[in-house]
Amino acid sequence: MTIGLRQHSQEFKSSLIGTLLVSIKGQIFIVFALTLITVCALTTLNFWNISTLRQHLLIEDRYYDLLSNVLEVRRYEKNYLLYKDPSAIREAKGYLDKIDSMVKELSADMASLTDKGTAKDFLGVLGSYKQTHGRDRPGVKAVDPDRFRHQGKELTDSAMTFLRLKQSATRKAVRRVSVLPLAFLGAFFMLMLLVIKLVSMGLLRPLKELQATIRNVARGDYSPADFKGPVTAEIRGFMEAYNRAVVELEANQEHLLQARKMAALGTFTAGIAHELNNPLNNISLTAEVFLDQYSDRMDEEERALIDDVLTQSDRACGIVRNLLDFSRTDHTLRSAVEPGELVRSTVALVNNQIRLAGIRLELAIADGLPPVYGNLRTLQQVFMNLLLNALAATPAGGSTSIEAELDTSGFVRFKVRDTGAGIEPESLEHIFEPFFTTKGVGQGTGLGLSVVYSIVKRHGGSIEVESRLGSGTTFTLWLPIVASREQAAGEQPC
Repeated sequence: MTIGLRQHSQEFKSSLIGTLLVSIKGQIFIVFALTLITVCALTTLNFWNISTLRQHLLIEDRYYDLLSNVLEVRRYEKNYLLYKDPSAIREAKGYLDKIDSMVKELSADMASLTDKGTAKDFLGVLGSYKQTHGRDRPGVKAVDPDRFRHQGKELTDSAMTFLRLKQSATRKAVRRVSVLPLAFLGAFFMLMLLVIKLVSMGLLRPLKELQATIRNVARGDYSPADFKGPVTAEIRGFMEAYNRAVVELEANQEHLLQARKMAALGTFTAGIAHELNNPLNNISLTAEVFLDQYSDRMDEEERALIDDVLTQSDRACGIVRNLLDFSRTDHTLRSAVEPGELVRSTVALVNNQIRLAGIRLELAIADGLPPVYGNLRTLQQVFMNLLLNALAATPAGGSTSIEAELDTSGFVRFKVRDTGAGIEPESLEHIFEPFFTTKGVGQGTGLGLSVVYSIVKRHGGSIEVESRLGSGTTFTLWLPIVASREQAAGEQPC
């Protein structure tokens, strides 16, 4: 269990380090953490060096005192040898006691400056010199002047040697302290290089690539951003969001072009429809009058010809009505429409065609759907066109379904499915264009879905189609729900 916990801890640390390294926030944190650690380490080292230098200076002062006391003892030694003054020996004894105390205090430092043997020799010389001083008493053998001078000189030379060694150690400590500002400057320079590299490689270069890509979008090129170099998590997220926005922008651009094309065609067809409507009405009226007045004089063939004129004029009038519906821009009154009522009332209008076609219709209307905002008559026309298309595409014995459910974006989503043969992929992108049809010649005008598209767009909704050969077709509509109680209170013009 302990091994498992250790492995889990190591995996957590690895994942945490990986997360920090791939994000700008993590890299900035690491850089500032390294900066803090480096500054703390250099500050600690500087404090230690200054403390060491202070200690060296204090001990160096003690070596100066040691040498001064040795020189004082030598001065009394000279007085004793020249003037045979016994008081000089007594005066020198006080300085020898101070020297002995200083040597005990500095013994450890003396050993660190040279070695234990040299420090021991110095102590031996000092002991011999003290013994020589102690011989100036009655009944004791007289002092040998040459030996006395030689011992004093050795003592002086040793004190000066230790002082020079200590001065050399102090100078080394001073050099160490003087190097630290350069170390601070070097560490700061390296950290600034890291920051510059982080900003340049992690931010500026990807942003420059994105800037060029955005310029391409302004020129109509919707290619996604694709930066080859390493990027941080924030830049990668920004690029993914930008690529999604480009896809949406391209799709909206296509919808805008489609809407403009539909508007232009609507204006064009409205004029044609109005011009054709009166002649077609006159043709139909004339044929009906001719049939009423001369039907008794006609044989079957003549009567069939007049009936054919009436049938074709009615068909032409239907096309004109579709053209007018497609190009209609008048503001119909809108109100709250229950989705279930909308679907069921439309099904009731085409129920006879469904029964005659031998097709099973399935309804799946979710409970408690909020009302949509629109005109019942025009929305019925939308669903009637979709149902009639579904019936025409579904073979006898097949099924058609209508589903309605609440979408999370403030819309009610409707789906009209059939189990027909499907639509060719190359035809899907033209399915909502006026006069485009997949039916045979004389079987369709190609205006039904373009009228549906126009009505749905005027209601603030959207429509999409999905189809696979052999698997049927699904039309998906989104209609906005009632946005406020004022809209639901009664009909209002759009």
